[in-house]
Amino acid sequence: MPADRQWTDDGPALPLSSSVWVALTPRIVGRYALFDRITSGGSSVVHLGRDIANAEPARVVAIKRVHGAMARDLDFVSKFREEMSVLSNVRHPKVVSALDVLEDGDELLLILEYIHGQSLAALVRQARESRASVPIEVCVALAIDVLDGLHAAHTATSSSGAPLGIVHQDVSPRNILLGSDGVARISDFGVAKAGTSRNVTRTGHIKGKLNYLAPEHLLGRRPGLRGDIYGVAVVLWELLASAPLFQRASDVETLRAVVSGEVPGPGALARRMPAELERVVRRGLAHDPAARFASALEMAVALRGVIAPAPAADMEDWMLELAHAPLVHRSRQLARAENFPLFPGNPRPKEQG
Repeated sequence: MPADRQWTDDGPALPLSSSVWVALTPRIVGRYALFDRITSGGSSVVHLGRDIANAEPARVVAIKRVHGAMARDLDFVSKFREEMSVLSNVRHPKVVSALDVLEDGDELLLILEYIHGQSLAALVRQARESRASVPIEVCVALAIDVLDGLHAAHTATSSSGAPLGIVHQDVSPRNILLGSDGVARISDFGVAKAGTSRNVTRTGHIKGKLNYLAPEHLLGRRPGLRGDIYGVAVVLWELLASAPLFQRASDVETLRAVVSGEVPGPGALARRMPAELERVVRRGLAHDPAARFASALEMAVALRGVIAPAPAADMEDWMLELAHAPLVHRSRQLARAENFPLFPGNPRPKEQG
């Protein structure tokens, strides 16, 4: 495509003036170009990005850009850097990989593996809007994939083989991504900490989303890997029930509901789940951590033993049925990031070491 033509959703359009071209040209930070925003949270915005150090093939990444105010918080900066450190020790197909970390003025940027798909939070919202329940086999497959990824994190070791004691601490639908390959991945270890870190969560310093945190976490006790298992069980219960489990009108009410540990009986659900599956979910939701599964792998094995999970092809079909329009829009954003002719008339900049 000629360098002076605009890239639209339908391809190249009219020639552009140099001033308009500058406005459309992505921001360059180090070896990466920042393109469209794809999601945002309380402390960061995530963009599509492109690694411009190598010409072919175009490597698209996700770039988490931390807001300036947060980036100036030394405690937050320390935890952000720890996210990179933690993720660098976890290499698994069901964990979103961290690739790089950069500083740019008063901003921090975390470069992540790009997963073409949708967050579980978005898919659940789309299912609710269409009044469609999530098939039981899909619910189980999502939970098993997340448990597999968490087990990889929980058992990660340092280069010397020492256990790192990684706990995610923020398992929730927003941090679960279903890719177009039909595989779910756990993402955003932003509040995760290695057990060997000096930045251990202070007593009473609550991190994560209240309605997915284990009771012991909210009571000020140091969360362990069984807290992550509890989070998966909450997500699975909500998928099966098509309703929130502990979320209430206020944080105080939500906290009370979680700490009480009262889980509605089968009669309160919109549909009845198989008794064997309900037993697995309720064990994951046990108020006493010792009564839960001993590992994410153990819960995944238990789920596989009671319900055959949906295969990846069915997972992909389910996502496409729910999220066709958002995925088409994302594909257009992806095409722009892959094909946008950077540095028209100028040589490609050298990689910054």
